[in-house]
Amino acid sequence: MEEIEVRESAPSEYKDWDLLVENSQPGMLFHTGDWLRICRGTLSRDFKIYGCFRNGELVGGADVLFSLRTLKVCCK
Repeated sequence: MEEIEVRESAPSEYKDWDLLVENSQPGMLFHTGDWLRICRGTLSRDFKIYGCFRNGELVGGADVLFSLRTLKVCCK
């Protein structure tokens, strides 16, 4: 039976992520760990990479950029 796990990828797994992006049809430079690190430094954003693992092998996932600024919510 196949085991599917979705979780945040560890920085040590980012090279596997980059290989997946490189070998994927819709994968682009803008999905790579290097690009995400550039965005973190220049745009004051951080990122997380969520991986989908099948029997321990990375087979898919998503990268997410988010703002480091605090959101202010106003309610009336």
